[in-house]
Amino acid sequence: MLGPFAIDAYFPTFDAVAGEFHVPVEKMQLTLSAYLAAFAFATIFTGPMSDSFGRRNIILISLVCFLLSSIATIFVQNLEQMIIVRIFQGMFGGAGLVVGQALIRDIFDGEIAQKTLSNVTTIFSLAPAVAPILGGFLFVHFGWRAIFIFLSIFTIAVLILVWTSLPETLVPEKRFAFKPRIIFKNYLQILSKPEFLLRIMTHTFGFATAALYISSSQHFIIKILKLQPTDFGWLFIPFVSGMMIGSAISNKLAGKVKGEKLIIYGFLICMAASIFNIGYTSFFEPKIPWAVVPIFFYVLGYSIMIPYMTLITLELLPHMRGTASAAQNFIRMNAFALISAIFAPLVYDSALKLAICMIVFLLIAAAIWNYCDKKYGIRSIQ
Repeated sequence: MLGPFAIDAYFPTFDAVAGEFHVPVEKMQLTLSAYLAAFAFATIFTGPMSDSFGRRNIILISLVCFLLSSIATIFVQNLEQMIIVRIFQGMFGGAGLVVGQALIRDIFDGEIAQKTLSNVTTIFSLAPAVAPILGGFLFVHFGWRAIFIFLSIFTIAVLILVWTSLPETLVPEKRFAFKPRIIFKNYLQILSKPEFLLRIMTHTFGFATAALYISSSQHFIIKILKLQPTDFGWLFIPFVSGMMIGSAISNKLAGKVKGEKLIIYGFLICMAASIFNIGYTSFFEPKIPWAVVPIFFYVLGYSIMIPYMTLITLELLPHMRGTASAAQNFIRMNAFALISAIFAPLVYDSALKLAICMIVFLLIAAAIWNYCDKKYGIRSIQ
């Protein structure tokens, strides 16, 4: 939860921080992009290191470094310093996400793996709901630096929990030496598998809508919906409720409904949400609650299919799941960074533009997945 918490909690503070640092508010997008780019870059090494040194060790080291960078953020005095510490936060903020996916596959197989990943997604999805609401509260009552004080305290709690409760899941005989040559060779093997890359691109374009609305949330809430900095819950609660309910549905149907059917159902729900969004924003001024209804259903549909999609993709490289998970998250988070830095500023002033992007991203994701199934066949999880 730490990674998304560090992204979402300070969205309500963009105007205030920009004013304190005497920079245009648009420049604050750079602090988000710096975090995401560092997050993505670090996953290149986080995954392979967990394959070499063990899952638990990498998570513990990353938590300590994330804690130090969060403390440093409390004392920044200008935008340049903020960007630097956000880079360090991003470098160590993704270990739980990347290593966690590999950790699940170390322990569980088949239906149990799908159910477990759905449960983890449900817990993970609490962060984007709680973070902006809590961030807005802390900002209004204590100032924006209080957000990073809380994040530091939260990190300490997670660090203690991991130290006392998380076992090592990768036995030494299944590890490989951490050598640049081996890492390079493994990534070449990944890049040589078109199916793996195409499956990841499906995840990426499916996730792109969520990335766009998250990175545009400050404008969407305050400029488009004309709400207050404490009202970010109007976006993030439907967003996370959809994720949690979708993950619960995926969990419930695991083993009862074939994974490929879950993916079809997920795409259909996302398509219905996208069409509604286009129609509503074309003819009406965006208002609560209708402006966020399609976001809820889109994320619900995406969350129904993503656990099975993720497991299928990781299973293409079962002997190096940490590296495979790293590659998957590297591509997805780089896309998030590009969307927040380049794409979001072009469309975040219009609910209709955001709606058009939603359906375009979805159609691309569906087309790639359909192509994979026709070319490589339907895969099952063993």
